[in-house]
Formats: sequence, structure tokens, C-alpha cells
Amino acid sequence: MAEQLADKLPANAVLTPSLPGAQPLEDDLRQQSRWIRIATRVILGAAILCIAAAAALLVFDRTYESKIYPGVTVGGVDVSGMTRAEAEEAITAQALAIENERAYFDALDRHWAPTFAELGVHVNVQKALDAAFAVGRESSSSTRVGSVLSAVRQDNEIPLTIELSSDELIAWADGVTKELHINPVDAELAVVDGAVNITPESHGKIVDVAKLQGILLDSVKSVSGPNTTLPIIDQQPSVFASDFGPAKTQLDQMLSQSVSVSHDGKKWDIRPSEFGAFLSVDIADGASGPDAVTVVFDEQGLAQWIDEVFSGSINRDPVNAKVAWNNDGGLKATAPGEEGARLLPQSLAKSVVESVSTDHRSIQMPVQVLEPEVNGSNLASLGITTQLGRGSSNFDGSEDSRATNIRVGATVLNGTLVRPHGEFSFNHAVGEITTGLGFVESQVIAGERIGRDIGGGICQVSTTVFRAALYAGLEFTEWHAHRYRLGFYELDGWPVGMDAAIFQPEGDPFGGIDLRFMNPSDSWLLVEAYTDGPIAVVVIYGPDLGYNVDIGGPDVGAPIPATDPIEMVDDELPYGTIKQTEWAGTGLEVLVYRTVYGRNGDVVRSDTFDSLFYPRSNVWTVSPDMQGLSPGAA
Repeated sequence: MAEQLADKLPANAVLTPSLPGAQPLEDDLRQQSRWIRIATRVILGAAILCIAAAAALLVFDRTYESKIYPGVTVGGVDVSGMTRAEAEEAITAQALAIENERAYFDALDRHWAPTFAELGVHVNVQKALDAAFAVGRESSSSTRVGSVLSAVRQDNEIPLTIELSSDELIAWADGVTKELHINPVDAELAVVDGAVNITPESHGKIVDVAKLQGILLDSVKSVSGPNTTLPIIDQQPSVFASDFGPAKTQLDQMLSQSVSVSHDGKKWDIRPSEFGAFLSVDIADGASGPDAVTVVFDEQGLAQWIDEVFSGSINRDPVNAKVAWNNDGGLKATAPGEEGARLLPQSLAKSVVESVSTDHRSIQMPVQVLEPEVNGSNLASLGITTQLGRGSSNFDGSEDSRATNIRVGATVLNGTLVRPHGEFSFNHAVGEITTGLGFVESQVIAGERIGRDIGGGICQVSTTVFRAALYAGLEFTEWHAHRYRLGFYELDGWPVGMDAAIFQPEGDPFGGIDLRFMNPSDSWLLVEAYTDGPIAVVVIYGPDLGYNVDIGGPDVGAPIPATDPIEMVDDELPYGTIKQTEWAGTGLEVLVYRTVYGRNGDVVRSDTFDSLFYPRSNVWTVSPDMQGLSPGAA
């Protein structure tokens, strides 16, 4: 029987046992199968839609790969399908329109019309641009699909980001406040000519920045400039005249009288108008009221003023004792040394501050005493024991003015001391050559010509010093030959090339040419100078250096012929004057040698002194009317 039923069922049929109550179960199974078939069809349809959407999204992305998706507007500007550059240009135009919107304010009969930009209102174009480009390019695919659908519906609206710069708003408000010229003014205290002057305070008006900011924020929401009253508020000063009460009382007492200062029998008064220039008040930051005010004394400034005013009367250099060589061998003091003094301005300023701040007591000038290096009691310590070198020169035949200058120069130079390892300077030793020392006008070599000047002939003294130092074996640090060969320097058998020139320019006496040499020892050197009739003598004393000096030469070159005659015109000569003022002479080059040996025969130094004497012309000087008529005219 079972085999017969099996022959009648389809191949895929399922057999279900026939049990009591089995008919409802079969109905449920049929219903479940129907829902499964429906769900399968829905899923299949959704899958097909997703595939279609993905394909559509892919096409969309490729179409707008470098452009903004459609349906996107920024601040009311449609940027659909634009490149970044195009969109930036469009948004910037809108931003400029907003930033150029004007605000209108009135206050105190004044009017202002600043732009939003001047008030610190700015549109962030790049932020809006970035937001526009982000539409449709989200990381989530579902969000991207939503953006695409929104693009289709044209509903992607991106607002502009408007920012307010507090710094720019404050700067504009500060400018308006200054423009109004009603800033608050603090009270001031100043000491003028020894009296206290107080300038009272005044109240001011300033822009209320906080309220102005609120007005702008409300206006920005509607993107329209405000037209309203500029908010102004009163502002009180920080310092009031009443704050200076105790300080004024203190200053009045300090300025009530002068301070007396004395030194070495002299007396000076420092008046309130003088020290008052260094009195002021200081107001503590962040504090107010009388307790914030402090009287200040500029002690450093007072010290500088004291130095400028009193140093000339107080300061003096110590003066060494005048020393001479004793014929018995040794030194003697011919004039005592003198103490020097130096004002101590810092100490005096401190004392003045204390006096002014208390009882105005008198002050003894604080001074540092400077002892001379050489005085009559320490001559033995100078170490001057022997004659090192001697030089002489003959000025017989010199005009009286030249002879006077030689004698004055020797007198001024006499007794010059050179400290251990120090340098001798002829110009500094004789000082500035002026009539005050006794020098007179005489003939000098001025450049290429012979002229007249104060001190003419002083080179006879420098030449004599050169000869003494030459034979002493001392090291020369500066030496100059004369431009022309002079006969005076070859009298008494002295060879040519044994002279030394010096020159003090007008206005800079120590900036010209000089004669200088070094003291090589730990002891002092003494330079003595004097004249004996027409003979100038210089002797240098010091410690025994053990030098043996050998002078060689002179080696004289071929003569250099004299140059052609010269005519010079002198406007001050009397009418019809023709006179010869210089005579021709040949030039030549001369070499003098020196070798200095030490105690052991070793060479300490070897020198060559090269003198190039220029040739000289016959010079004729004429009055203007005789120009061209002298022998030098050609």
C-alpha cells in the first residue's frame, strides 16, 4: 500500500505524518513560507537599489571630483558646480560686502561711520569654503548619499562664519577716545625752581567698549550696520591732587633751605632750586591714595651734577717733587711735591640727600687725597744712579726770538721724570707751546716753506734730547727727520742726520709729530735740560743699564740739485717790494746707524736713522704790484 502512495507524490514533496490536530500546523507552515518569499523579494529589491545608488554615487563623485556639489549655497551665494578658486572669489565678494557695511554712530556732536572691518568684524572665507567642499565628501557612505539627495533637493545652505576681533574693536575705540580729547588726566606733582607745583586732576570720557561690542554682535546677526548713539562713559583719573598732601608737606620741608658744603677753607651753598631738580614722587602700580605716593631723590643724577659743577674746583693732580742731579752724585729735590685731590661725587650726593632729608646740616666735602709719586723723602727709591747719555747742540747765530724759544724750551723740559717702563714724549713734556709759557714767534719750517710761528726753534731742543737718548741706547718709538738740512745742527762737529723734528698742529698740540723713547728699566729716568750761552745741553740719568753704544755713519748719498726759483706774492708787503726770503740748497739722503750692546756683549738693538733732506729753491717774495718782476718769476 505504501509503495502505491509513493508512486503518486512529486519528487520534491515532503511528507508530514498524519497526527491528531495536524491540519493547523500545516496552515502555519504555509503562511511562514509566504512571508519568507516576500522578505526575500524586498531584500533583493533593496540590494538592487543599493547597487544602483552606489553606481549613481560613483558617477556623481567623478562628475564633481574637483567641484562643489550642486545645491550648495554659502551665505546666500550659490556655489554649485564651482571650483575652489571660483567659489573663493564668489564668497570673498560676499564677505567684502559684509565687511564694508558701515555702522553709524553719534556722540557729543561728533559723527563716525566706520566699516564693519574697521570695527573688527571679519568673515572667515576659508572656513565657509572648506564646509562647502565637504558636502558629499563625508567619510560615511550613508551621510554622503544623504548629501547627494540634499543636493538634488537644493537644500545644502552653509552660513558664513562672522568673527569679531576684540583687539581691533578696542583699538578703534581708543582712537575715538583720543580724538575726543577728553581723556582723564591724573594729577601731577613737580618740583620747579625749588618749589612744589601740583597740577590738579580732570575727569574724562571714553568709549564703552563692552556696550559697543554688544551693539555690534546684534547687528552682525542681521548683517546690517547699526545707526545709533555711540556708548560713552565717564572715567575717573588714577591720581588725585589730594593724594599728594603728605608728599608735599615732606617736600616743602626738604626744600626749605640750602645745604652748605665746605673744603679747604672754601664754602659753597647747594640751593633748593639746584638739588630740587633731583626730587620727584613715585606712585606705586595698582595702588591709590596718599599711601601710594613716595618721595624719590635721584641720588645718581645728583652725583653726576655735583661732579660737573664742583670737580673743576676740587680736582687737581699731584705734582712730583722737582728733582735735579747733584754734582756730588745722586739726586736732590729742588722743589717739594704737592698732594692732589679727587672729589668723591657719590659720597657727597649721599651726604646731601641725608642732610636735605633731616636737618640741613653742613657737609665737609668728601675728597680723596692723592700722594705724588716722587717727593723729597723717596728719592733713593727712584733708582736714578748714573748718567746714561748726554747731547748738545749749538744755536750760535740764531735770531733773538729763536734763541729765546730754545732757552724757554730747555727750562720747561728740565727735570722731566719718566716712570719705570714708561714712555717719554717731547710734546707732552714741554706741554702746549704757547706765549703763556714764554714762547715767542720765530722762524719755522711750515710744510714746504719757511714761515713764522710761536715757538720757532724748539726743534733745537728736541734735537738735543734725541742725541742724549741716542747715546743712552734707549729705544725710540717715534722719530722724524727735518724736511730741510739746517746748518745749526752741524755746528760743534755734529755730523749731518743727527737731528729730530717735532710739530704741534694748531688746535691739536699733541696730535702732530713727536719724539718719543721708552724707559726699559724698573727705575725712573731723569731728563735734565739747560742752556750754557749758545749751547743747549740735555742729560739723561737713570739706573746703570750696562749699555755700550756704537754710532756708525753717516752714509751720505749723492746731492739732489736745487729746484728752480720761486716767486711768492705777499699782500701785506709795502708797494714796490721785492726781497729774497729763502736761499737755494741741495738735498741729500743720510743714513746714521746705531748698535746697542748689553753687558755680555750681546746686541740689544740695532737702528738705522734715514734722513731725506729735500732740495730748496731761491724764494723771492714780492708785493702785488711787483708780481712777475722778481728773479723767481720765471
